[in-house]
Amino acid sequence: MTVDIGEGLRDFVDSQVSSGDYRTQSEVLRDALRLLREKQAESH
Repeated sequence: MTVDIGEGLRDFVDSQVSSGDYRTQSEVLRDALRLLREKQAESH
């Protein structure tokens, strides 16, 4: 899967990896999508 998230979000993802909070860009995106899924489940 290839996803274009734009420069601003790409910079944010990279900063999360650089800070050491995540090891890879994929980890950041997986966590973000997991949180979105949880939020949507709570609202339904």
